[in-house]
Amino acid sequence: MSTSLVSVRLRVSKSIFAAILVLMSCVAAFSQQANSHPPQIWLSEPQSLSVNHVSALAAPLRTAPSRAAIAGGVSDPVATVTTGAANLGQPVSMSSADFDEDGVSDLVVGYKGAQGASIAIHRGNLDAFAPQSDASFQAIGRGEFPSPFVTDAQVIGVPLAPDFIVTGNFAGNGHKDIVVASRGGTQLYLLPGDGKGNFGVAQTVNLPAGVTAMASGEFGGGNGYDTLLVAISSSPRSAALAILRGTAHGFSSAAALPLNAPATAFAFGNLDGEPGYDAAILAGGQVFILHSASLMLEDTQLSSSASSVAVGSFVNDRVPGMQIALLNPNGSIFIAAHNDFDPRAYSLAELQSIRQSRLLRQPNPLLQAPSAASSGWKVVETISGVPFGNSAQPPLFFRTRISSNAGDDLMVLDSSSGQMALVAHPDVEAGAANFLPAQVTIRPYSDQAVDILPVRVNVDGRPGCYDAPAGSYILRQPV
Repeated sequence: MSTSLVSVRLRVSKSIFAAILVLMSCVAAFSQQANSHPPQIWLSEPQSLSVNHVSALAAPLRTAPSRAAIAGGVSDPVATVTTGAANLGQPVSMSSADFDEDGVSDLVVGYKGAQGASIAIHRGNLDAFAPQSDASFQAIGRGEFPSPFVTDAQVIGVPLAPDFIVTGNFAGNGHKDIVVASRGGTQLYLLPGDGKGNFGVAQTVNLPAGVTAMASGEFGGGNGYDTLLVAISSSPRSAALAILRGTAHGFSSAAALPLNAPATAFAFGNLDGEPGYDAAILAGGQVFILHSASLMLEDTQLSSSASSVAVGSFVNDRVPGMQIALLNPNGSIFIAAHNDFDPRAYSLAELQSIRQSRLLRQPNPLLQAPSAASSGWKVVETISGVPFGNSAQPPLFFRTRISSNAGDDLMVLDSSSGQMALVAHPDVEAGAANFLPAQVTIRPYSDQAVDILPVRVNVDGRPGCYDAPAGSYILRQPV
């Protein structure tokens, strides 16, 4: 049965446009009433992947040309041993990138066990995101989504526990690479990708102190290469942040900044209204912002006891820039915004003015630029009622889009209390003076996840999650 697509051009008069705005206002009002009940968590129970682990030879082991990242330089890689299709041990980390450049994201999971350390690379399944047969279409119609990955997973042995895994273009070859580090270890292990799903000459980069956290994301401007942030520490009172940038010749040190305590978490987002993404860094329970334009650290003077951090657009703000969410050990969440924070929703007349400016390709006439005189951060909302157990391991805390609301959501997965929490902000009416308080939805959670990725997992455009405990994933079902 064929389907024809008909393109229809509509000419909307100003009176019709005004009517549409009124209708939007009515829908917003209805949405506000409907949101008096907490939103549902549209995530299925964990579904295990069907995986056939296939051993793969590690990259050739020789010294590769590279710049010294920081004091210590580059050394010969340690010989690696591949791991077969047997039990790989305990998953400890994961990351995602398109290693074979087929347009579908792949997944890399780090394992450590009695047989040694390894990483498993799961290739993305095109059929899950762009159905390739009528049978796939029929299955999806029944709610039976294809696996996001093909069955065979490439296993590569690595010489260190992969407690941290990041991906990015670091080696200068124009493709996605993998960097692995162990907690407390003093080496980075780099596997450069070739864009076809293979990995070339392995490199090790020596560090002057042990790694406490590592991340790579949309930091700074897009010059074709990625930036790696590595938190290192030799003692609780001796900590630093190493900023390593990919270049045509491999890693290059951009800066090494002292920290007041070992950093434990990173989150990326536009935090100053300037071009390029910045990094929120959690160190000693305090939040610092690494500005991408200047590579300067800003002390936000926020909570001194936070255990996790996330960055997103959680509540409405007329001034450009994202907000910072902090999870505290008592289960409370702080939403912090810059001091210019303006939560007023646009009125119908203002929305019409913005729309008219876009049609004329003019800037938003109501957009407020951040003021230099009012820099700094403040807490704009405190949210309670979030589960938090007594385990030494803090809950997994991250930004996602689970609800159907306009703003970003927050999720808390706490294995010690056996609960999952969704924190969502209801939409507000046009012209509202302030945002509505967050709503917290809680349901049981039985996984023992040590890492999680909130990403798209099937043809549905909304995100699900890849869960680290046994290579399983949580799939968000369509409404």
